[in-house]
Amino acid sequence: MVGDEARTTVDSMAQGRFGAVPGKVRLGIIGLGVQGTAYARMIAEGMAGDLVVGAVADIDEAVRTHAQEVCPGAPFYTDYREMIAGGDVDAVVTTVPHYLHPQMGIDAIKAGVHVLVDKPAGVYTAQVRELNEVAAAHPDVTFAIMFNQRNNPLYQRIKEIVDGGEIGARRVQLDHHHLVASRRLLRRQRVAGDLGR
Repeated sequence: MVGDEARTTVDSMAQGRFGAVPGKVRLGIIGLGVQGTAYARMIAEGMAGDLVVGAVADIDEAVRTHAQEVCPGAPFYTDYREMIAGGDVDAVVTTVPHYLHPQMGIDAIKAGVHVLVDKPAGVYTAQVRELNEVAAAHPDVTFAIMFNQRNNPLYQRIKEIVDGGEIGARRVQLDHHHLVASRRLLRRQRVAGDLGR
């Protein structure tokens, strides 16, 4: 998004939230490991436009000192649900183990907090489906999944080459190992009831 469209989105994200910063989206970072720290630093360096770190949540109390170093003044929570309810954030990003993304996203959406889940959205199809259904039921809340390579110039060029037909028609080629692994995964998902028939 650019220009007025981006400004409208930023203003609507912050509208009505306690402690809103005009023209800024207060991002809550859930999990301040490697990826969460990278996001916090990008925000601090001004690389994320209209974002400011509103708060940090991490289950490890020992991370509090690190949080104050990379996000000075941002409130620190050991429970992401308290952060979501605390009024310090307009949106959250999940930078935690993948299996936690769906529930954290669902909790934030239901609380009216905008959500960006880091990829992958989850590890179980049923959980991700539920996350998507909750997001669809709350159209006033912005929900997105991070595709961190989408803006990488290398991958953009590869997409241009493929889309332009420079390397021939697209096709899928699976070697025996990948074919066997894919069949096993499908079988496990069917047994677990994660795939509709």
